[in-house]
Amino acid sequence: MNTHLVEYSSSDEKTEKLELPITLQDLNSDSFRFFVREDDPSKHDFRSRTFPHEPGSWATSVYIACYHLHSRILEAIKDPVIQSNPVMADCYTVDSPHISLSKTWPIYFHWIENVVGNLRSAVKSFGKFWIALDGVEVLVNEENTRSFFTLVASEESRIVLISLLNSVDPCVTAFRGPKYYENPKFHMSFLWCNGNVRKKYSTETLNNFSMALQKAIFVESKKIFHEVTDIVCKSGNKYFDINIL
Repeated sequence: MNTHLVEYSSSDEKTEKLELPITLQDLNSDSFRFFVREDDPSKHDFRSRTFPHEPGSWATSVYIACYHLHSRILEAIKDPVIQSNPVMADCYTVDSPHISLSKTWPIYFHWIENVVGNLRSAVKSFGKFWIALDGVEVLVNEENTRSFFTLVASEESRIVLISLLNSVDPCVTAFRGPKYYENPKFHMSFLWCNGNVRKKYSTETLNNFSMALQKAIFVESKKIFHEVTDIVCKSGNKYFDINIL
């Protein structure tokens, strides 16, 4: 359906200006009838939003949950060498470790069921698989507003993750979501901090911190293995487990 606006003129070519009735002119500023949500950065550790909040929109993302690694990370970062590094003072732990399969994008509430349904159909016969995380790397987001200390997936794991991403991407773009990175670096973030740490700290300080993390986390083996049996679609405060067996 064509919804372009068109102009109409009277036979004498005079244009009338339509005015909003006085009783409706003050509605936008009526805080009793219209609630406008104001973002309070202090409620989310001063993180910056990648897109503004809009009433009726739900921030949505798709990922592989790695929750069982949380306790291992918490134990590792107790290491005195890590705690004494100045970078650690700026860091927050990631409460729900995961490997992203999409960027975060807003959808309408009534789209959620269809998004989840499309994802289920796309990955239902993919089959479970194992991935390996084999190194610590510092990554900075596109907006340069946050830095992450991550465990990076091995090159062998990347091959199967790319295949899974190829099933997820069309489901995201079908609902106005952005395509994932062209050359993705699959990773699990476990620490984050505001701003770009590469601009705040010297290369030597960051390297020492990364090496201390590597040593503490991979104390038992050179790789951490994780079995992938499902993916998660998170929309607002709703979580949907999607089986890939």
